[in-house]
Amino acid sequence: MSEVAAVDQVEEWEFEAPAHLQYWPAHVHPTGPGSWDKPRLFPTLREAIAAAASDPDPSAGVAWILTSGGHTLRAVDIETLWLDQQAVQASGRAESQPS
Repeated sequence: MSEVAAVDQVEEWEFEAPAHLQYWPAHVHPTGPGSWDKPRLFPTLREAIAAAASDPDPSAGVAWILTSGGHTLRAVDIETLWLDQQAVQASGRAESQPS
């Protein structure tokens, strides 16, 4: 069974492993058998995070991600990881520009 994870519990290898993204109404918590009934599968967790963060019209409400390591990421975790990814990318661009 999956566990709701703190961002720092997600292991580095999980970012390059497949992940499931699914939306639920705000009052639903994704636990129990069959709860991940219509997930979108992404080749990597990074891609699932990007999709959830950049979706202009979430189909049914709140995004949740299930990682290959069995961690369940809440919307607040997804946002934190998205901002971390953006900061790393911006840092990489800044370092690669000539001075």
